[in-house]
Parts: sequence; structure tokens; C-alpha cells
Amino acid sequence: MKEVFGGARTIVLSVRNLAKSRAFWVDRLGFRAMKEEPDRFVQLNLGNFRLRLESADDVRRPRGTGTGTGTAIVFQVRSLPKTAKELEDRGVAFEELDLPRDGASLVTGDPDGHRVIFRERV
Repeated sequence: MKEVFGGARTIVLSVRNLAKSRAFWVDRLGFRAMKEEPDRFVQLNLGNFRLRLESADDVRRPRGTGTGTGTAIVFQVRSLPKTAKELEDRGVAFEELDLPRDGASLVTGDPDGHRVIFRERV
């Protein structure tokens, strides 16, 4: 892939019990919660990248990628239109989403259903 995007900035884990996962990462390990919506997600600062814990009930998987694990890698991109063009040129199917809490995103999935997300704002 051409240098249309920067490095991975966020890792997303689908969790069965958000409160327990939050307690482990924040209370036990001491990472700082940067942003959260109760019963939906908690985003943590892990230094060079962010860890986002999402309730398994709230995970949005792209169509046609199977059930997967809910795991996602989020890439910060310079330009969504350029990234979309490159994905199209490479024959990669994706969905364009504009979610209130995340903004505009391009979402695809690997053969196991792990989400790969490209977003201008992380």
C-alpha cells in the first residue's frame, strides 16, 4: 500500500464484560481512560497507540467478513478519498461509514473477520 496512511494508532478489542475489562486495564494496570461511553466502549492511552475496549454487543463488523473476533486495527489516514481509491484499485471491498462517535471511516475485514479501519481522525 502506498504511503496514504500513517501507522496503526488504535487497536480495538471486543470484550464480553466491559466493566471487568475496564477494571483490569485501568484499575489494575494503571492505564488512563481517555474517553468512554458506559456499556459501549472505553478508550485507553497506552503511550504510542490507543487501546479501545468495545462491548461485544456494540461491535460493528463489515458485511461479508464472517463472524470474526471483533478485533480491529485502526489506521490514521491523510486522505480518505485517496485511501478509498487505492483500496478500489487493489480490489479490496470496503464500507464507508460515518459514525457519530468515530467520524468518517473506511472499513474492510480480513478473511477471519478482523476489522481493518481507515480513518482521518482517530
